[in-house]
Amino acid sequence: MNNPKLHHFFAQSLQDRFANSDGALFAYDKRFPQKGIWETTSKNIFAETHLYSITKDGEKDPSLERDVFSPLDRKANDLVEKIVTAARVNKRPILSPNEKKLWNEFLYYQWKRVPDRLRTSAALTDLKNYIPGLISEYEKKNIHVSDEKKKRFEDPKYLKELANSARAIAAATKPSEEIESILERKGIVIALIKKGTKSFIIGSQPVVRFSNSGNMHLSDPGVELWLPVSRDVAISPAYRKGEEVLIEVTDAQVRHINLTIFKQSTTIAARSAYLISSIVNHC
Repeated sequence: MNNPKLHHFFAQSLQDRFANSDGALFAYDKRFPQKGIWETTSKNIFAETHLYSITKDGEKDPSLERDVFSPLDRKANDLVEKIVTAARVNKRPILSPNEKKLWNEFLYYQWKRVPDRLRTSAALTDLKNYIPGLISEYEKKNIHVSDEKKKRFEDPKYLKELANSARAIAAATKPSEEIESILERKGIVIALIKKGTKSFIIGSQPVVRFSNSGNMHLSDPGVELWLPVSRDVAISPAYRKGEEVLIEVTDAQVRHINLTIFKQSTTIAARSAYLISSIVNHC
């Protein structure tokens, strides 16, 4: 049985669509500005060891990565290939209902499962201070927590394993009925870059949300939820169910998406070191 240790939260197959002709990506990490911009490949970036593993009795269980996320990424890769190939010849992909459902699922998890988003939860990042209140709530409900268990909660190693497991479970949480319904009722808009000198970047928080109305709720018709899926194609839910609209994006729109990805992400990458440099220096 394949039990992967390195878990990509942005699939290698998807990353490769942003790489240059040599298969290289140029990356920048805000946590290590002294490192500057470096050359890498999809194997070595947007991944963490045992990101989606759950620790059980001291053993790492990677079944979420093996049985949930990896199969989803493989299926979504074929779908993305269909969409990108059609867009590059100015055609709509004409998705089947099952393909649209798969796209909705992939978009949702690409939005939810990334570490940058998971680590914004105070409960998951500060378990040491969160757990006493949780124990108190249990005891108010007459649920006994043993002294042995309480002592384990004082162990930093155990707390770290607990937090990592909780993040993995949170990453795999299914969308609410409301979110499923909203995405199901929408079509898609496919944005294509036709200029060979322009390109989308990838970010460690790759889905960006814009609003024309100021209301950021996904149900608002003015909200856009963009996910670049290749150097020249990005996709957002839009319009009505069954509609597929292909648009050409302007240089300013590409720049806006790229800068927003950079602002909300820890790490970014693209096919060009010059592009990454221009974004880092702009901000």
